[in-house]
Amino acid sequence: MSLSISISLFFSLWDSLKILAQASARNTALQVAFPPDLPRAPNPKPGQRKALQTHFCVSKALYSAALLDPTAIQEANILYLLATLEETGLSVLLRESGVAFFSSLTLHSLAMAFVVGVNIALAFSLLGLIPSLLNKRFEPFFTLHWWAVGLIFASGVALLIAYPAKALTNPVFYLKFTALSAGLLITRRLQRSMRCQIANHQPPPDDEPSNGVPTAFAMLACWVMTIGAGRFLAYTHSVLLASRYF
Repeated sequence: MSLSISISLFFSLWDSLKILAQASARNTALQVAFPPDLPRAPNPKPGQRKALQTHFCVSKALYSAALLDPTAIQEANILYLLATLEETGLSVLLRESGVAFFSSLTLHSLAMAFVVGVNIALAFSLLGLIPSLLNKRFEPFFTLHWWAVGLIFASGVALLIAYPAKALTNPVFYLKFTALSAGLLITRRLQRSMRCQIANHQPPPDDEPSNGVPTAFAMLACWVMTIGAGRFLAYTHSVLLASRYF
């Protein structure tokens, strides 16, 4: 009993010493990167002051990151690039203008709702829950569908420019993009099959959805993941603005 207690105390003390050593190394690195007697630019002009401060802070942050962790310099470089994008006029406009940001968000949501609705209807028709939609009468909906897809990507790019670090540092964004692309590829295949059926009165063997149930479930899975990932994208980010680190 006393031996187990002694071992536990030893490892607790060891962990404490490791934490203190890491804190000491971090403080040493910060002192090297942030010395108290850093030379200052002699009387910079008002227009140059902000640029000098930004360059100086970025250099210190990157140097400190390199001292603390060799791989951190790569992450700092990525954050610096994202911060540079965030400071562009277009990004600031899309982020800070209520009309621009909420217009992009609203158009993105409405276009996504239309595209998802069309694809779920196609999936239900493949499952036999509703009459088949792969006919000539459904062709106008395909046209509107692809216009809505273009609106999704246009508004999505606008939202990405507004908050690049929020999306590009979040794995959920890549899950949404992958699921969306897979769902659109399936829809494109179904549309091509429908056009072949209209032109030849019989779909070719390679493009005929002979077994529509797996295709329907694949479509439903893609669009459920797209909607779910898009919803969780607002709550799972680890970095909102990269410029706050510089």
